[in-house]
Amino acid sequence: MSFDRPTFHESWHRVASLRPRLKPGARVYRQVFRGQLWHVVEDPSGARFFRLSESAWGFVGLLDGRRTTAQAWEISCGRYGDDAPTQGEAIQLLAQLYSSDLLQAELPGDTEALLRRRRRRIGREARGWLASIFFARVPLWDPDRFLDRWVPLVAWLFSPLGFLLWLALLGAGGWHLVGRERELASGFAGALSTDNLVWLYLCFALIKLFHELGHAFACKTFGRRSAGGGEVHTIGLMFLIFLPVPYVDASSSWALRSRLHRIIVAAAGVIVELAVAAVAAVIWARSAPGTLTHALAFNVIFIAGVSTVIFNANPLMRYDGYYVLSDLLGIPNLAQRGADHVKYLVKRFAWGVRRAVNPASAPGEGFWLPSYAVLSAVYRAAVSVAIMLYIADQQFVIGAAIILLALILWVAVPVSRFAHYLFLNAELERVRPRALLTTALVFGSLAVLLGALPLPDHVRATGIVEPARFASVFARTDGFITHVADSGSAVLPPQAGAALVLAENPALRAELTELRAETERLSIARRVALSDDLARVSQFDEQLAAIRDRIAWIESSLKALTVAPPLLPEGDPDDAASNPPVWICPDEERLRGAYMRRGQLLGMVADLSSFVVRAGAEQRVAALLIEEHAERADVRARSRPSQASSGRIARIVPAGSEKLPAESLAISSGGTIDVRPEESGEPRAAEPVFEVAIDLERPEGWYTGQRVEVRFRLADKPLLTQLWRSVRQTLQERFRV
Repeated sequence: MSFDRPTFHESWHRVASLRPRLKPGARVYRQVFRGQLWHVVEDPSGARFFRLSESAWGFVGLLDGRRTTAQAWEISCGRYGDDAPTQGEAIQLLAQLYSSDLLQAELPGDTEALLRRRRRRIGREARGWLASIFFARVPLWDPDRFLDRWVPLVAWLFSPLGFLLWLALLGAGGWHLVGRERELASGFAGALSTDNLVWLYLCFALIKLFHELGHAFACKTFGRRSAGGGEVHTIGLMFLIFLPVPYVDASSSWALRSRLHRIIVAAAGVIVELAVAAVAAVIWARSAPGTLTHALAFNVIFIAGVSTVIFNANPLMRYDGYYVLSDLLGIPNLAQRGADHVKYLVKRFAWGVRRAVNPASAPGEGFWLPSYAVLSAVYRAAVSVAIMLYIADQQFVIGAAIILLALILWVAVPVSRFAHYLFLNAELERVRPRALLTTALVFGSLAVLLGALPLPDHVRATGIVEPARFASVFARTDGFITHVADSGSAVLPPQAGAALVLAENPALRAELTELRAETERLSIARRVALSDDLARVSQFDEQLAAIRDRIAWIESSLKALTVAPPLLPEGDPDDAASNPPVWICPDEERLRGAYMRRGQLLGMVADLSSFVVRAGAEQRVAALLIEEHAERADVRARSRPSQASSGRIARIVPAGSEKLPAESLAISSGGTIDVRPEESGEPRAAEPVFEVAIDLERPEGWYTGQRVEVRFRLADKPLLTQLWRSVRQTLQERFRV
């Protein structure tokens, strides 16, 4: 044995003479993880599972009620050598099995000790329930007989044929959604509207019922095909953020020997939800907008096709994706062992604890365990904060109470336990000065890094690229377009006779011909009246005047059918000579032969030698820019992140407006600005936005209408100052405090 795993233990004499044995109800299954043989011990009454290595099971399996613990340990050492459990590890194994009522032993006061351990376990479970208050579970029913009755009818779904049919169903659903991405995005923006919440919850509860039944039937199916596992004895309600949704305990899948079967059981819920989402996609695409069927189908797509991928299939949350990843990596109990591995790294390499036990027992686990622990902790903290803020948005008092409870359970309690361990735990007796020093150095360095060291500070907004000098071109009359100048071509001065758009209006020309003939007729009649009836001359004069006015209007309208380039705002004459304006017409092909209406936007004439970015900044961003007199910004194209340029802030409109700088910045059009649902007309921002104009320093490569991400440079500040500003702004924005 190495020094890190001392062979002997000072408390060995207390257990050496015991003659324990596993209880008859305990079940043991052999499994292979990462090329190593393991034994899983199941407690049927409590649905708990314990994974033992081959050497650990070699020791536990020798405990038959006749051998003493010392005899079993000596035989184990002879069989496994250095891989055999040490005396300390043997004591830990005995304590774990005994506290879970899996081990029988003749001890004085056995019943009283057992009850004490059970009370402690119940207390741990109660504390765990409080710690997971957002996901409390209440068991209701044992569905095992129900599943046994129906599993023969659905077992074929978990076969190669069922998998092929599932892929075909997903393909059909995806095909119906192709080309409707913008419609989907606009629907997602309104999915959480107040009038849709009841329908959304009902769809959510029904989908989750199918989700959990998918787990249950998969577990039953593969349990029948293998020698063990597959029992499902609990179905109940999980209060997800206080909303009741069904859940099923399919933890007996741990006993399945096949890794593929365990993965399918873990993924069965997501598989079912994606199939439901595919059916809903077909119904949504084929139903009429505005109907209840259309709305319900979209809710199902939103829940089963989007939220299940973000949450259930995400391995960083303790849901289905976590168990799939755990089996794919061959690392059971990934989350707990990951946390233990982080603790081991701190103890072993920072504090110098030589007897720290490394939970990594196979090649590769030393990388996966700490990596998963760090990533999952960050992600779960972010999700928990988002959930608490959402609850506080809806019910401030309840949300504030939950936040306070979370601070106690997730901050105050861990800090107090850490301090108690650091100052009083016997494990650090020999290295306590080093542990205190390294801990103080780490926290001191973090304090300096976060609270004293100035670091770059930025805020962001979304904008659109426009030429600095441009003029929009509108149709001045109605007509059929016969010619459109090529978009991107240079524009000649108006005096050169250049035309951007040519159109015809046969009705006006026919009317003009008729009016001219009528003018000739009335002129002849007037000359006759001069000699016969002077009283009618004035009538003819009035008619002629009205007709000539109409002719003049028609002639001006016909002249307007030739759309000439407008005059641009004054610029640098040298630039105008070297960079002539350009005609920009995105709808060039569509306009040819089309009927244009008076006032219709046809395109623009722009000077492409200089560009300006019009960004829509939120109130908190605009306030910081004005307060700190920000001058510089970095601009990066959203479609091509490699395209970037610096710019100078030219102006900030001091008043917020619901009108967006461009419709393409709305979230329904692929932008980032939240908008209010509007039945018609241009979208309006949900909150006032402030327009910020940035002059681009390098105009090369940019084009009109391009969406960009703008990062405004602020004065350098410590990270804690930036974090406190974000927290303060969030509280002010959400709760007006």
